[in-house]
Amino acid sequence: MHPYITTLILTVSLLFVTGSLTSCNSSKTNVTIISHAADGLDLKAVTDAAIKASSAEEFEKKLNIAGNKINNLDLNEDNKIDYIKVTEINKEKMKGFSLTVEVSAEEEQEQEVCTIQFEKTTDGYRTQTHGNHHIYGRNHYYHRSSVGDIIIMSYFLRGHSPYRSRYGYGRYPSHFSSQAKPVSKAQYSGFHQSQPYAKSSQKSSTSQSTSTFKSPNANKVASKIKAPLRSPSTSQKSFQKSNPSKHISSSRSSSSRFGSSSSSRSGSSFGGGKN
Repeated sequence: MHPYITTLILTVSLLFVTGSLTSCNSSKTNVTIISHAADGLDLKAVTDAAIKASSAEEFEKKLNIAGNKINNLDLNEDNKIDYIKVTEINKEKMKGFSLTVEVSAEEEQEQEVCTIQFEKTTDGYRTQTHGNHHIYGRNHYYHRSSVGDIIIMSYFLRGHSPYRSRYGYGRYPSHFSSQAKPVSKAQYSGFHQSQPYAKSSQKSSTSQSTSTFKSPNANKVASKIKAPLRSPSTSQKSFQKSNPSKHISSSRSSSSRFGSSSSSRSGSSFGGGKN
């Protein structure tokens, strides 16, 4: 065979092999979520505060006063704790609260965070706290049974107009510090795990209530949330894609048929996952 033809064949073969190896070694991005929005509000602590409150207004104060260390939400990631609004639900057998947050001054739509329902049982009351599915993932419930009366029920049974918070983004009561910064996930969860109420509520994936409970804020969804969500809406996914959270870290890795290297993954990917 002519030397030129032999050289040409070898060159083409080498290019083919090189191309094959390159295609086998592909680069991909691994995403690790350091913390979710849900990590900023312990629903067991919220439930405990609701049961022990003497009124809806006092409950809202308990949630937002810095010394109680209940609220650590920062949905818009401006490094300031969000103010949680309370809406009372008090119609016939429906007794409870809806908790919402106004995420920004530009967006009028609030974001419901959770609901709390109180239901009479044969020997006391059952409290059911339901985390909003966008924030906590679908079917995220906590239940707590109380033998005898609980403080908040005497408030519901008194004649009064249902409470609806007059506060919101940029409109705060004197006991709330608009400059308070959220603490780390480890510090926040560590504090609440050591409290007595940590074992008083049971988690489940289904509702234990025997009566209907409808929140007036059930369909309220804020788009401009930067903190990672368990089950974001379409508008929330779109916003987060253009405004990535500081609680998400990304790293590139390569893999091939001959071996691979990659960084550790978290249990959920950007904008998804279930709790």
